[in-house]
Amino acid sequence: MRHVATYGRDIAHVHEFQSRLEAFAAADAEIKAINAQASTFEVGHNHFSDWTQQELYLKPIEIPKIADKHLETHRTLLQAAEGNDIGVNWVSKGGVTSVKN
Repeated sequence: MRHVATYGRDIAHVHEFQSRLEAFAAADAEIKAINAQASTFEVGHNHFSDWTQQELYLKPIEIPKIADKHLETHRTLLQAAEGNDIGVNWVSKGGVTSVKN
């Protein structure tokens, strides 16, 4: 229940709660096993602790729209680099920004 409260989980049904509890218990057992063997670090719970294996490894990742702009900038830079265009204005191409104070 502390995990639910800490991470603001909105669990509407008993079945989902039970599923989340099972996933949390599995994560807790794994964390305890790792910590029993580790000597230089310690692992702990986070907001993924009640996710199922399917959610952890198969959930699609949402890429923010801003990534599209950066991807296009990198494509432009790579195309210029492949052409060995020494006269490229990297500022106008988006490769560098103006001087910051």
